[in-house]
This record gives sequence, structure tokens and C-alpha cells, in this order.
Amino acid sequence: MKPDVTFIEITNHCNFDCSFCPNHVLKRQKGFLDIAIARKFLSQLKKAGWDDVLVDLAVLGEPFMNKSVFDYLDLCKEYGLRVYLVTNGALIKPQIAKKIFKKYSKDDIEIEISFQTPTETTYQRRYNKQHTFFEYWQQIKDVICAKYKYKSDIRIILPITTYDFMLSVDDSVVCEKELDSLKLFENEETQKRWFYDYLNEMETFAQELIRKNCFKWRKIAKNTEEPWQHAEEFGVCMHTGKQNAYEVLTQNSSDKIIYYRLMPGIFTYFKKFGLWTRKVDYLERLLKEDKDIFVYTEPRHGEEKCDLVGNIGILSDGTIVPCCLDYEGEVSLGNIEDTDITSEQFQEKLEKFAENVLICETCRQCRSKVFILDTVSTDDERQEITAYGNNWNSVEVEEDGKKFRWTKESSDVYIYAKRDWKSIDLDMKVHPFLNGAMAFLTIEQYDIVANTFTMRKKQDLKLNVINNNRVTSVSCMLEKGSFYKICINTPIFEGGSDLRKLGLMVYGIYAH
Repeated sequence: MKPDVTFIEITNHCNFDCSFCPNHVLKRQKGFLDIAIARKFLSQLKKAGWDDVLVDLAVLGEPFMNKSVFDYLDLCKEYGLRVYLVTNGALIKPQIAKKIFKKYSKDDIEIEISFQTPTETTYQRRYNKQHTFFEYWQQIKDVICAKYKYKSDIRIILPITTYDFMLSVDDSVVCEKELDSLKLFENEETQKRWFYDYLNEMETFAQELIRKNCFKWRKIAKNTEEPWQHAEEFGVCMHTGKQNAYEVLTQNSSDKIIYYRLMPGIFTYFKKFGLWTRKVDYLERLLKEDKDIFVYTEPRHGEEKCDLVGNIGILSDGTIVPCCLDYEGEVSLGNIEDTDITSEQFQEKLEKFAENVLICETCRQCRSKVFILDTVSTDDERQEITAYGNNWNSVEVEEDGKKFRWTKESSDVYIYAKRDWKSIDLDMKVHPFLNGAMAFLTIEQYDIVANTFTMRKKQDLKLNVINNNRVTSVSCMLEKGSFYKICINTPIFEGGSDLRKLGLMVYGIYAH
């Protein structure tokens, strides 16, 4: 399996302590990668003929915390491998910047400065006491100045994040309320105003650099439908003009990244990413600003492929991991000191693992759903259940606009009871194929200490099309402040153009 990108963690030490990064809950020992181990890994990439693989010098950690960072950059250059250097930029002081921009070219390195939290308020989530936000922003500007001072063609990327941060891209996070922890701006309109202020500030900065003869601004063609005419200059997928930049850039996805050119060789884009991990200690710190919430991670089972497997990396102790998300090295594929990643045996092992990553607890957790549920009590007469878990088909819409989901064989939903309830109500419809069949519903209560569910109710349901205009009620006492899993077990039939497994048509589930 040839990787698109590979990761070499030259250190897992970091000068920041960002709330959205798991470095603060890291259990493995912190250290620095031996240069000889890095050489062995790179030589194997070369041996396999993977000359066009991009090398990222991090899994966790800040590369410039390793005082020998230039030895690793030189090593990658020696093997003809291009580096994508992700850094927070705070340690790129004048002498380091000079060495980078005089010694290397865009063929050797591209730099991404993680400008994820672009305001004074959101910068507090970086937990960096060494620099105020304005000092940090000035540091980034100094790096840009150094690029022009030494006439470097190295590209610098400044990613920023969307106002709803992780929830905009991660559909595996089901959230019942707005979370301060996962928002960078009050709302989208606030973000839009900030974005254009940011572009204006960078234009003013660019004009200062032009007056200092750092560069001459060259106009580019307005036709954004033919981005590749600027591919050599930009080295990016697409570009856009200022007038509609916000609307275009916020449409970014994992397979299409649109960049805005701030000035020659300097680009920005909206970077979307999901939760790094679903581990409890990570989530607790990430969400510590928010009160009145209950967080549950639903285990994932079955079989599932993963496209990330194959983008292998090595941690600072030489452990080989299948992707960059295994920051603890729990899915160890061996150690590079005694493993040949180009061997037939290793490749067969990797391919077999990629076919079903859910055999591994770490991957099951990575692919699981996270439910962040509102716990504020209510006086309402019923509580709608919105936390749909395993084994549901996608939402469909009928001609009259009503939305529904098909169950599969065993479909789960979850509820945090906001008051005492006496029944579960199912607004559902039975397909004629299942008329007369038997289904059953189970209700289980969660024990947070034992991390297990205990059966509270099991109710048989005889499916009948005659009852399609009625709500089916199952009596069961749900205690206020408790968390429950409700499982609908039904026979199935194959239906639809894609012959999916279909059970009941569910329009809504409520506690009453």
C-alpha cells in the first residue's frame, strides 16, 4: 500500500497546550526521534520507490522543539522527499527563519503555520503563556517578512477554522446544544466580518512590504474556472478573488481545498477537522467550558474499511502506526528498527488490517459516534429523542415534507431523561412486507461507573399496517437524570434501488 503522505514524529514535545489537541492527555513517554531511525524509515520509502510521498514531520508535537530539526530536513532532502512542515510558528525566530529560507526551496518544503485560533479570545485555547496573541501574530508576520527578505519561493499556508469549529465537518458528533468549547465565533455573521477584517489587515501588511520592495504585486487572471493556469505559481488546488472569498472558502471539504492568496507565496484557507479522539480524558478537557451536558461515546462494531490506513508513520520511539490519529501507538505495526515496511509480509498485514479496522479497539473508538446531550431539566410534556446511533439508514423526505428513517435489524437511539417519563412513543409506519411480523423494543439504563447498560424493559411489538396512523407507546419509567439506550429490533427486507436492508419507517421517537 503506497501512502500519499507519511508521518515522522521527530518529537512529541510541544510549546503550546491546545485544548483541541490530545498532547495534554498523552500517556506515552515524551522524547525525540533518533536521527538514525528516521534515516532507516526514509531509506525504506526510497527502496519502495515512493519518491513522491509527502513527509510530515509530526504526529503530535512541535517540530522546532527538536533542536536537530534541520538534520531531519536535510535528511528528507537527501532522499529527495518533500516535507510538509506543520508548525505553530512561535519558535521560528530570525536565525531559524534565515536558515529555512536560504537553505531550502519550494521543492524541499512547504510550511503550514497553524493559525487555527485567529482572535485574542480564541487564542486562549492554545494555553501558550510565552506569547500574547498580538505577539504571536507579529511572530507570524515576521516569518512572512523573512521569506521575502531572503527571496524564498517556499509557500506558507495560514489555515483558519470555521466558527462552528469541529461540528461543521464531523457528522459523527451529535450535539443537542450550542457549545462554547467548539465555537470560535458567536455566529457565522461574526466570523464573516472578522474574515474580511483579516483580509484587509493582510492587504495593508502587503502594501507595507511592497513599499519596502519585498515584492511586486502581479495581477492574476480573474477567471477562477481555470485555476491550473496558475498551478506553478500557486501550487494549490484552486484560488478565489476577494469579493466572494468567504462564500467560496467556507465550502472547503476534505477532497477539495480552496485557497485565498494573501500575497505571493502566502495562502489562507478554512481548515475543517473533527475530534482528534473520542477518549474520555480528551473530551473532558475539550468541553470543560460547557456545563449541563452529558457525553457518551457509542462503540462501533461490524466491519469497516479505512482510507487513512496506509498513510503510515513512526512515533518518536520508532513505533510504526497505521495513520496519524494513533498518537499513543496502540495499533503498533512493529518498530522501524526491526521491521521492513516494504516487505511482502508487512504489506499483507497492513492491507488485511485496512479491510476491517474495527477489529482494533482504538479504531473502533476512532470511528464511533459521540453524543453531547443537553441535561437541563424541562417541564415539557414530551422529550424528542435526537441521538440516533448504530444501524440506521439515512434520513429521507416524503412528498409532503415529512422526514423519516428506516431502521435496520437492530437500531439504537439514546436519551438523557430531563424529567421523569412514563413511556416511549414511536411514530412509525409498517411496510406491507412486514405486516403481521414480530419486532421488539428494549430499554436499557446506563451505569456511568461500570460503563455498562442494564435491561429495564423488553416489549414485543406486533407489526400491523392498520396501526400506521397511530403512535405506538411502550410503558417504562425513565428516571430524571439517567441515560438510556433504546433498541428497536425488527425483521428486514431488501428495498430501494440499491437494495438496502429496511425495517420500520420511523418519523420520530419521544419520551412521554
